[in-house]
Amino acid sequence: MGCPLPDTFIVMSGVNPMFKPPKADRRSERTRNSLITAFDRLLLERGYDDVTVLDIVALADVGRSTFYEQFENKEHMLRESLVPLLAILANAHVHGDIVAVERMIAHMWEQRRLASALLSGSANTLALSLLTELIEEGLRARCATGGGKPRLPLRLVAVQIAAVTIAPIVSWLDDSTTCTSADIARAIILGSRAIIAAKDIPAS
Repeated sequence: MGCPLPDTFIVMSGVNPMFKPPKADRRSERTRNSLITAFDRLLLERGYDDVTVLDIVALADVGRSTFYEQFENKEHMLRESLVPLLAILANAHVHGDIVAVERMIAHMWEQRRLASALLSGSANTLALSLLTELIEEGLRARCATGGGKPRLPLRLVAVQIAAVTIAPIVSWLDDSTTCTSADIARAIILGSRAIIAAKDIPAS
């Protein structure tokens, strides 16, 4: 099965190496972590589109039934890998927190091979959809507490913000955009602020 991934890779995929599950759940947690570690390795080697459930279970040395006890499918696995990353970005957009975004962007650069794999091919489409959902939830809560009526449906606003977030990050990770993590953070936060202000969404 090869050497285990460094903790930084595990954290990137949403598995906390400091987490201590109850004794009764440790076997299940070890199996889950083995599957995610295998998934990460295959992402790095092949990219999301060329990874199958059979590949994952073979590398993790578990049966298919064991996989389906933990995950619905490969897409479910990817969603769980993306949620810790995108939730931070979504929350920072809603509250305008540049520092939080810069920290996450810097972490993505440190793990850029894995980050690129998580945001390329059809995985990019899922990432955009998931980020849109998370941003929409935050904007809806913001409007509920701040009052006012947005000019456009919140779903459309969230789509716009998600697009101005993912595209610069992907370009930067591919070395197509020469700038710092702080530059990327400022660009996407300022972009989201402009979109939010233009749609008459109340301030946070």
